[in-house]
Amino acid sequence: MPGGKLIRKSGVKRYILSAAQECVAWAYKRYENPRRCQLEFWSWAMGLHTWQLLRPDTPAAKGLLEASGGWPWLQLQRRTRRFLEKLFAGIGSDKPPLVRVMPRGLLPASVDGEGIVLRWRSPVTWPEKPWDWVMFLLDDLLSDLDGVSLDVVGRCALCNHYFIRAAARRKNYCSDTCRNRAVYQRRKGKRKHGQRTLHLALKRAGGSEERKP
Repeated sequence: MPGGKLIRKSGVKRYILSAAQECVAWAYKRYENPRRCQLEFWSWAMGLHTWQLLRPDTPAAKGLLEASGGWPWLQLQRRTRRFLEKLFAGIGSDKPPLVRVMPRGLLPASVDGEGIVLRWRSPVTWPEKPWDWVMFLLDDLLSDLDGVSLDVVGRCALCNHYFIRAAARRKNYCSDTCRNRAVYQRRKGKRKHGQRTLHLALKRAGGSEERKP
């Protein structure tokens, strides 16, 4: 990573990498409870903690949770994982996978304290199908990665899952869990190697003693 920089384009904020990191981690996480899967999806999508989504003073979040409560969340998560894996695997290939997203346009929007501003957004406020919603949010997230270093996308040296590097330091594992397991396996391998070496040395020494007159 030349110069220790992952973000090379001015105006791109570090929180973008953090959101992308949370999104990819969500796609790989094991959920037994669809409700938890739903909460953590909207957490990275809206940039809020899960407990903030449940507060009574966040009516927008409450509306999204209610409207998406019946979505097949575990299926959506698996589909998102397959989509991201296909996308990341195609980086640098002759024919990278292309994505068809919802139509967008420059639309005026009212923002408190700023007046009327332009937004590059879709005129559709609520996609008809759950997967359309997921793709719409993924398109927003991936569009913000334009101009970042290629080193942002990594692949875990232990579990082979993709992940997003949010810091400039080299990271070889997708999580602390995988990193700790890799350290344990290396130490275990060294112990086995040491025991085998000791066993062979003792065996040779025993054989030498037996051959003495």
